Amino acid sequence: MFDPVALRRVAWRALPFLAVSALSCGDIQPTAPAADQVIVQVVLSTATTEQEMWIERMHAVSGQGIDPGPLPLTVPPTRIEVRNDFGSVYTFVGDSTNSIRFTAAFTPVGGQPYHLLIDVPGRTITGTVVVPGSVQIVEPPTDTLDVGPNDVVLVRWTSPSSRDFAWIETADSTGSAFPVGSLTQDTSLTIPAGLSVTHPYLWILAMDPATAAFYDAERQGLDRWKVTGNLHGAVGVFGALTADRLYIRVN
Repeated sequence: MFDPVALRRVAWRALPFLAVSALSCGDIQPTAPAADQVIVQVVLSTATTEQEMWIERMHAVSGQGIDPGPLPLTVPPTRIEVRNDFGSVYTFVGDSTNSIRFTAAFTPVGGQPYHLLIDVPGRTITGTVVVPGSVQIVEPPTDTLDVGPNDVVLVRWTSPSSRDFAWIETADSTGSAFPVGSLTQDTSLTIPAGLSVTHPYLWILAMDPATAAFYDAERQGLDRWKVTGNLHGAVGVFGALTADRLYIRVN
């Protein structure tokens, strides 16, 4: 099962995307640091049955700037929900081993809007995202490709709604680690087969514009506490992605 861990919570000074192309980042705006800036990061995935959310704060220390470490909220949220337009409500619960991580059991549907509602003392945080339609690799036409070590692999894909994509190569089929990746608005790429000797699984991810802009913010040199995404009442992102996978077997 695909697990886009690297897309769930960004280590802002060590992003997994090693190369980025110019994207439209109109959803990203700098914001001044607050005494306690609330940061929310959640990227819904159609390929998983458990969704993750990270809620933390960055503490401004007088005369010392921003504390770089993630901190839990001083008082936990009283409500964390994601709703769809059909009346379903998905409640996120806290992780007993990690005070800034919250999870809910559901799989979003491509093409559908979802609405975030978080109640914390003194504020309400909201956001809306439309999950991209399914991305599909169309070339090669099969999900396994046999190649020689000196071959060049051409990959093409389609998506009914997304214009923002990322490609990732991983060592196993879980997608739990992303050593190489790139944001792009193209719908094709060529890669040397040699890359697939140790990382044979190629993932194509389709994401909404706010998610793409949020993960591209490192290219702009923005720290996470300076980023206002598509949320009201907090900084961060409420995004979504879909994925398709190709296994490249080097003979």
